[in-house]
Amino acid sequence: MIIQEVHEANDTAQVARRHNISAKTIYSWKKQLEHKAWTATAPGAKKTVTYTPTAQEFKGLETQNGQLKTLLGEKNLKLPSCVMY
Repeated sequence: MIIQEVHEANDTAQVARRHNISAKTIYSWKKQLEHKAWTATAPGAKKTVTYTPTAQEFKGLETQNGQLKTLLGEKNLKLPSCVMY
């Protein structure tokens, strides 16, 4: 119930003071709950998918990347040299 209160209040320190417990204790509880949620998750739901572009898609991405670099370079050349950052 305390963890739910922390989520609702979005202020761990305030909830800790209200219940007269350490904020570190609450953070520890949250970490334990997150770990339990991960271990309870079905193995099939934990799998990640990696996308590998085809050779044609990769070539297109390289071309697009080159065009973007050119546009960025041209934009940087057009900036006035007296601008201070």
